[in-house]
Amino acid sequence: MNGARVSKVLIQSVLILGYGIRVGHAADRDTSWASFHVGDRVEVDAVCGGMWQPVTILKMEATGEANILKVTVRKSDGDEWTFKGPGGYSPCLRMQRTAASAPVAAQGGAAQPLQGLYLRLESDGTAYQYVHYYFWKDGLLCVGLPKGGIDREPADFSKLQKQEKCGQYRVSGSRMSVRWQGDAAAHDETLTNVHPGGFEMNGYTTVKVGSFGSGQSIDGTFSATVVETQMTKQMYTFHADGTYQFTSKPVTSRDGTPRNENGRYSLFANTLRLNGTGGSRQMTAYPFPNKGMMIEGSVFSR
Repeated sequence: MNGARVSKVLIQSVLILGYGIRVGHAADRDTSWASFHVGDRVEVDAVCGGMWQPVTILKMEATGEANILKVTVRKSDGDEWTFKGPGGYSPCLRMQRTAASAPVAAQGGAAQPLQGLYLRLESDGTAYQYVHYYFWKDGLLCVGLPKGGIDREPADFSKLQKQEKCGQYRVSGSRMSVRWQGDAAAHDETLTNVHPGGFEMNGYTTVKVGSFGSGQSIDGTFSATVVETQMTKQMYTFHADGTYQFTSKPVTSRDGTPRNENGRYSLFANTLRLNGTGGSRQMTAYPFPNKGMMIEGSVFSR
């Protein structure tokens, strides 16, 4: 679970984004997970739609149901996810492809219509979560929110490729052909309403996120409950003069100790840079609906 995962109530109250549930094709689903073991590096696709991401299996437990296991995995960003399967609304699993670490190259040819960071809301069968994509006009793409800020457009692909799962894409009419790193062949996605500001893919509305531009300042307080390795209540207060205060309070006694800091901030493009008593750090951020802000994957409300 991560801080960007939201309830259906919030989905209905927040957004711009449509939502639907893709169960995936029956042929994509594994009939047995008995061949997987704790410690295996595998790939998981939350909705069996071809969007595979590498994970490590941490736990496998019997459920009392025939052939159904409870599996806990760790994603590349450190988040843990627990689900049951196979079958029903469970995700698809497969062993990690041997070519998964091979570098991805631009395809060349005609420029593609998408450029920048895009966001969509999708279901993993039990909850809704925000999923980010970064597209380049030369046919490259990465899935996942880049960490540490995006201070140039287009973003540095070599930097993002070290953080996220990447591949190639090509749009032709109402189809997008996607080939993820390590896949033997491309697969097609169904597109509608394609324009530079967004598109619909397999029934999910996908929109290009906003930017803070150059040298923007804000005045307000933003708060969120952030779930990472620990759960904390965080609050940023920004002032128009470029100063800020930050507080972090643990939700339980196991979630660390309170933190407070203050200093100066700057906003540009999709980057929030802080220089204060807690040190200097740079995070990915962008304006969010209802005057909120997305910071490193967590939605902060104003």
